[in-house]
Amino acid sequence: MRLAGAVVAAALVLAGCAGPSASGDGTGSDPGSGAPAGVPEGVQQVRVLADESLRPAFDQIEVLFEQQNPSVDVVLAYGEGIDLARQIAGGEPAHVFASDDPSALATVGAAEVFAGGRLGVAALDPAGAPFVTFVNEGDAQRVLTDTGILRP
Repeated sequence: MRLAGAVVAAALVLAGCAGPSASGDGTGSDPGSGAPAGVPEGVQQVRVLADESLRPAFDQIEVLFEQQNPSVDVVLAYGEGIDLARQIAGGEPAHVFASDDPSALATVGAAEVFAGGRLGVAALDPAGAPFVTFVNEGDAQRVLTDTGILRP
C-alpha cells in the first residue's frame, strides 16, 4: 500500500511540474494554448523557489533573464531554504530551486554549486535548465558578485 501511495505522490509531483491543468475554468491554462492563465500565448513560465537570503540578487537576475529571454516569465517565490526544499519534496511545483543552505540542497538532490559552495541552484525539470545556466554565466555572475554572494 505504501508503494502505491509513493507512486501516486510521484505522479502528482510530475504533473505539478508540468504546469497548471488545461481545464479552461480560470485555474489552469486556456484550452489549447499551453500557457498558464494570465500568461500571454507563447510565453513559458519558469517557477523559481529561492532562499530569502538570495532575494537581492535573484530579483535582479529575474529582470536580466527576462530581458534576454522575452518568451519566458520567471516567477520567484522566496522562503527559508529548508522549508522550500521540504515543500518541493512534498510536491510543490517548481522548475528551479536555489539556496545557500547545504542541507536544503541535499533535500532536493543534485544542484550546480557556485560561489565556492555557498550557493546551489538545481534545475528540477528541463524548463528550469536555461535559468540555471544563466545564473552560472555573464550578467548573473556580476549580480551575484555585486550583492556579495560571489566574491571576486
